[in-house]
Amino acid sequence: MGNPYIKDGHGSCVLLRAESLTKAYGPKEVIKSATLQLNRGIRLGLVGRNGAGKTTLIRLLMGQLGADTGELTVKTEKIGYLPQFLQIEKKKTVKDLVGSPYGRLARIVNRMSRIEESMAQGEPGTDWEALAAEYSALEEEYASVGGHESASKGRGCLSKVGLSDTFYKRKLETLSGGELTKAMLARVLLQAEEADILFLDEP
Repeated sequence: MGNPYIKDGHGSCVLLRAESLTKAYGPKEVIKSATLQLNRGIRLGLVGRNGAGKTTLIRLLMGQLGADTGELTVKTEKIGYLPQFLQIEKKKTVKDLVGSPYGRLARIVNRMSRIEESMAQGEPGTDWEALAAEYSALEEEYASVGGHESASKGRGCLSKVGLSDTFYKRKLETLSGGELTKAMLARVLLQAEEADILFLDEP
């Protein structure tokens, strides 16, 4: 099987390439002719004033937004993301925060959840055999991309930021500000271990 990554002239693996991306909201052009390339192993910083479009560009590169013009080539599905404003549900646990899936794994889990909902509702006319077959295939894919190992990895990342194993089941609302920051950092570390590309929006 060949290398799934394209390479530049120096032999480095190119994970992402954007050429002349533009994005406008009404008459305001937020992103104009953005061109960049991300190779494996490099770190790239986006510097600009508030409102300059840094978050918009990150969302374009992740595929969360569509560009008005330009071309985006992404050679990996292993993309992690820590948003500038992380939406935290205080009733959830540290496990939910640190171990919540992302990228390809998140898409698998979300699709499995939708299938489970369809099965529970029992709507007439549903092709149950097709749903069961799809669910089985998703379970295999979940295992193949390390879904079952995510919990143990999450615990390991908590240890790296100085939080004991007992924090894993604690609710976020019981944490101090410092402990919550450490839990968020543990999530970043977990993504950094597994992702080919990790976007940090104003870390």
